[in-house]
Amino acid sequence: MGLIDQQHNISFVTSTHEHIDCIKDAEQAVYCQNQQAIFVLKQKTGRVERYSIHDIEHELIKFPYKVTKMSAANSHILFLTNSSDAPVYGLGSNRLSQLGIDYQQQELGIPSIIEHFCGLTDAIDIACGPFHSAVILGGDVYTFGWSKDGRLGWGKSNENGHVVSLAIFLDVNDQPIEINATKVACGSAHTLVLDDQGRVWSCGSNAYGQLGRALIADQEFDSYFRQCTTNTAIDCFTGRWTSFILV
Repeated sequence: MGLIDQQHNISFVTSTHEHIDCIKDAEQAVYCQNQQAIFVLKQKTGRVERYSIHDIEHELIKFPYKVTKMSAANSHILFLTNSSDAPVYGLGSNRLSQLGIDYQQQELGIPSIIEHFCGLTDAIDIACGPFHSAVILGGDVYTFGWSKDGRLGWGKSNENGHVVSLAIFLDVNDQPIEINATKVACGSAHTLVLDDQGRVWSCGSNAYGQLGRALIADQEFDSYFRQCTTNTAIDCFTGRWTSFILV
């Protein structure tokens, strides 16, 4: 594994104890166990390079558009681009439709367009949890993957059988409310969203109190996004079973 220093350089040790010293001009780096590799997004150019954790070999991952952000979990990776024609790409396992396509195609061996988002504008953020993913486009939150424990925020049913759907946000009166989302984060079984008013919303499992709010007695999860903060937040993050809110 590796870390980006203040000069945007990365150094890491492979599984054979060979040092990569160093990768320069790194904007972001993510690790995916499924791919057995570290993916590095380069500054300014938007190029993505793949570095094997087993040796010093690396390769350029070709995209037709500039990549602006990456998000990775153990099983899969999402790539955000600067194009409205193809704003989101996916790579890795799709066993639970966490790449936004039907699970019958269980693996994507190369970065591939997630067609649901083609033509949609204002791509803002992406997030991957171990079993689900989320994308923000035009302030709207789309989720996909394993719906267990309400982590997708779709409500109590998915009667249409959609692979990708808009998340549902409820106000204090349990009425649907529209928000302008700016940040999303995915844990193992929960999801956080930050909006442009500094409110943080949560859905999914509350087994460890990670939703940051009380649920109805005997309720272990919430399938809707509800506000979990009273203070104005400036950022939010998740661990697998934890949540962090910066105010």
